[in-house]
Amino acid sequence: MDLPRSAGARLPSPLSFFETDHGILDAGDGFAIDIESLEKSLSATYALSFEGERLNSTLSLAFTEVDNLAALSETEDGVPLLTQMQESASVGAADITLNYALNDNLSIGGTLETYDYDDVFRESFAIAPVEQRALFNLDYKADYWMLYASATWVGARDLDEFGYKGFNQLGDTSLKGTNADAYWTLDMKLTFDVSENLSLYLGGNNLTDYTQVEEGETPLFWDASGAYDVAYIYGPLRGREFYLGFDWNL
Repeated sequence: MDLPRSAGARLPSPLSFFETDHGILDAGDGFAIDIESLEKSLSATYALSFEGERLNSTLSLAFTEVDNLAALSETEDGVPLLTQMQESASVGAADITLNYALNDNLSIGGTLETYDYDDVFRESFAIAPVEQRALFNLDYKADYWMLYASATWVGARDLDEFGYKGFNQLGDTSLKGTNADAYWTLDMKLTFDVSENLSLYLGGNNLTDYTQVEEGETPLFWDASGAYDVAYIYGPLRGREFYLGFDWNL
C-alpha cells in the first residue's frame, strides 16, 4: 500500500524566549545566527481507523526526514547560536488511540506513543524529548456534572544520547545523573453547569506532585569551564497545582 507523502519547506524556528533573553542579558554579548538554507522536510504517514457502536480506535504511523534542521548551539565564547545540522535528520513515530463507551455517561480511553529519533535529530535537541508515552483518560457526564481525569506515563530515557553533561556544583567532579526515570502525572477537572451560559469548574494538574527536582536533579548545572546554565531539563519542574474558575458565555 502506498503511503501518502508530503514535502515542505520553512524557515528554521527562532530562538526560544529563554535563549533570546539569555543572549540579550548575558554580558551584552547578544546571540548569533548562522542560517544559510531553508529547512526542508519529507514525510510519509499512514492511519487506520475503526469506528464502532462503543469502540473507536486509530493506528497511526509516520516517518519524517528533515534537511537543514534548526539546532541551538553556542560559539566558543559561549554566545547562544541558532544554526543548522549539516546532515539529514529523521524520526519515526507510531501511536494507537482507543476509546470505549462503557455506557451513555462514562467512557474510557488511552493512547500509546513511541518516537524513534536518529542521532542527528537527537543532537539538535536542547531539551530531551519524550520517546515513549502512554495517556489514559476517563470522561463522565451526567445531568449538569462532568468529570475528566487523565493519567500520563512518560518512559525512561538515557540523557547521554541527547548530549547531557554537567556538574552539580562548581569545581566538583561529580557529574549530574543522565538516567531519567519513568514517571506518572495525573490531571483532573470537575465541571458543573449552573445554566446554559454559566459553568463552574474545579481542577488540579500534576496531582502526583512529581518533579525532577524532587528526584534530586535541578535544571542548574556547571560545565568544565565554570560556566552555568539552567537547561538540564527532562521532567516536570512545576509540582501539584489547583485551580478554580468559571466559563460565562454571553
